[in-house]
Amino acid sequence: MKIEINKDVVKSKGNEIVTYSEEFRNYVKQIYSIIDSINLVWEGSDSLKYINTMKEVYLKGLDSMSDAIQQYGTYLKNVPEVYEMIDEIYAQKNIDV
Repeated sequence: MKIEINKDVVKSKGNEIVTYSEEFRNYVKQIYSIIDSINLVWEGSDSLKYINTMKEVYLKGLDSMSDAIQQYGTYLKNVPEVYEMIDEIYAQKNIDV
């Protein structure tokens, strides 16, 4: 069995995902800004509860998602290098299956 990948495509897709993660992170920053401005038009304890819940639950989740997207893109960018290294290591070996 021979497994092949198109290293240029994988690296390109990894770069695209990293770019998307940066865009996603910018959207999350905009959401932070919107939530911070809520207290300008909504006062009281309900406002504070809402803002805190949004920051502690939802925005933390969005931050984690942004990090995961960025890490996956970086991983894909590095996959071709790993395949090249494996190719070099096993190029001279004969593996009977």
